Amino acid sequence: MNQFVRAFQPDRLAEAWQIIQRDFPMALWETIYVTLLSTLFAIIIGLPLGMLLVAGDAKGIRPMPGWLMKIINVVINFLRSIPFLILIVVVIPLTRLIVGTSVGTVASIVPLVVAAFPFVARLVESSLREVNPNIIETAQSMGATPMQILLKVMLPESVPSLINNFTLAITTIMGYTAMSGAIGGGGLGKIAIMIGYNRYKYAVLYLAVVVLVILDLDDGGLLLGLAHHHADDGAGGDDNSGDGLESEGGDGGIHISESGHGEDSAHADDIDKSADLFHRFVLLSYNFLILTD
Repeated sequence: MNQFVRAFQPDRLAEAWQIIQRDFPMALWETIYVTLLSTLFAIIIGLPLGMLLVAGDAKGIRPMPGWLMKIINVVINFLRSIPFLILIVVVIPLTRLIVGTSVGTVASIVPLVVAAFPFVARLVESSLREVNPNIIETAQSMGATPMQILLKVMLPESVPSLINNFTLAITTIMGYTAMSGAIGGGGLGKIAIMIGYNRYKYAVLYLAVVVLVILDLDDGGLLLGLAHHHADDGAGGDDNSGDGLESEGGDGGIHISESGHGEDSAHADDIDKSADLFHRFVLLSYNFLILTD
């Protein structure tokens, strides 16, 4: 407790302010670009994998061999069950093979992607399974191929849900970047742990936590805004098209939309937003406890 009180004395605060001016801008940039790159690579890997989990299911539009689907599910569940701090150590050989080193900001991207892409795959699977089966059956009756159904029916119909789920992915990955600072990663996590916690610079520690919270809430609010904007556009289009299903084949493709559910969709979006905000609050509180423990 005495260390905590002394950390906020004027001389310590002046020293902490110098650290903030010198190290925070670069740490903030490292956190942002590592989060964005890790999320991008996780989506690149996880999106097709999630589509495969849905399409290749026994009742999917393109059933795959059962043993192959079991292997994919086991691998995804195994990677998701490994705590992130342990996963960083486990993938050190892979990190050295790809980056050339296992320490530093760039090196932290590899374990972040390995930890995040199974999570993204499950989120994509969940979003695609929410698509109305009647729409899929209509597309099949019109002669659509499995790839056309995935790309022109299921993905467009699940965009709002995908954006909401990608918001959760970004929040999770940003929390992982903070934890990676404990064993050599860069960014705000390194500043908070190596300087703020280990050197008793609590002002630096708490500022880093506050900035991480602001980044999480800001990114989440932006993506949620995009999801609601897309949902509103879809509801507006439904009002103009009437009830039922509509297909357009002017470009040789297949476009199917479900209508007559604008109010239900808006209510569901409000529920999703509340659940998402609660999830991010719990996750950020957990990261805060880790950094201040």
